[in-house]
Amino acid sequence: MSQRERLRELALTVNEGLTAYIAVHNEIFEEAATAKSLLKNLAGKGVLMSKLLEDCEALVPLWDDISEELEDFKSSDYLLLSEDERGFFDILSRYVEALQKTVTALVDRQRLMNEGAKGGRNNPMTWTAHREKEDLYQQAVNEYIAVGEKLNEARYVVFGEHSETTVSLDAQCASAFTIISRTVRDDAHWRAFGFKKCPHRGKIFQGLVPAAKLERETTLLRELCGASFGAICRWTVEQDQFPHREVFIAKLIEYVIDGVAEPLWPVFRFVTRRDAIDFIQKACADYVQTDDRDRPQVFLNRCAEHMGQLVPKAWIVGAAWLFSHPKSYVFNTALSLTDAGIASNYENDIELNDHEFLTIVENML
Repeated sequence: MSQRERLRELALTVNEGLTAYIAVHNEIFEEAATAKSLLKNLAGKGVLMSKLLEDCEALVPLWDDISEELEDFKSSDYLLLSEDERGFFDILSRYVEALQKTVTALVDRQRLMNEGAKGGRNNPMTWTAHREKEDLYQQAVNEYIAVGEKLNEARYVVFGEHSETTVSLDAQCASAFTIISRTVRDDAHWRAFGFKKCPHRGKIFQGLVPAAKLERETTLLRELCGASFGAICRWTVEQDQFPHREVFIAKLIEYVIDGVAEPLWPVFRFVTRRDAIDFIQKACADYVQTDDRDRPQVFLNRCAEHMGQLVPKAWIVGAAWLFSHPKSYVFNTALSLTDAGIASNYENDIELNDHEFLTIVENML
């Protein structure tokens, strides 16, 4: 076996490890997401936190073995590679390192959740501790996805220009979801609308905020999400050759509603899950049917409709910024998704937990 063939085998091994990680990730955040899992444990139903922790911890030796395989290859074959092949190997090594950090962060998160499920007076599960673990995990996910995009760009080195081997479409959908997450949580987006930063407060503390301010916060939370989701939907509709458009959007809805890091519909302050689904469905319809130049006005109209009054004047500037500024995630959505090669990924590994979302998408498009 040539060095290039061995390098290809290493890349396939890493992809198998990625598939194993995604399976555990989905089990945690979709089948037994944060709030639902705690309730299920109290009722003696569902997936136990201890089982989820066990599945997480099983990923650690798996990725340790993969890392060791790369180290062995580096010590024996690295100098025999071409310059391009060495470049690919270097990115692959960074990808494995980033995924090891992601797995470690996930294990730390689940250990806290497992302890929280046990209860007791000295329970370490607090909102602050939970938020800290959540943020560390999300940061690790963002980092491995960023390296993964570079790896995808360089895959031709070992797989050829017309390789049938692609990154996971499910992973690419999760990557698309991070665009929404960043849009909502990035302080720069909030500053564009006159806020100092993105608000982070639990439901208990919302009652201490003046009603008018809370209404503005809630509106902007939802509409930043809606604008980002709408931009992704619009891009997918424009991709005539994208064979998995419907299931991709359906999975994205599932991420937005039922969560990656946690169920998001309560975060956006919806009263019910159905309210959140209706909101996302309407956001997709509004933005898909709108010309680019009209999207800021659609955003402002949606905000005014939610608040039942005219939007603050600062939001007019904010809406223009959101859809035209180079630092806006919404503005960069189409370029990011195109560069990721999503539309040309013909291998569909997406599994939906709620097939209602697929029906919704089929009716929308």
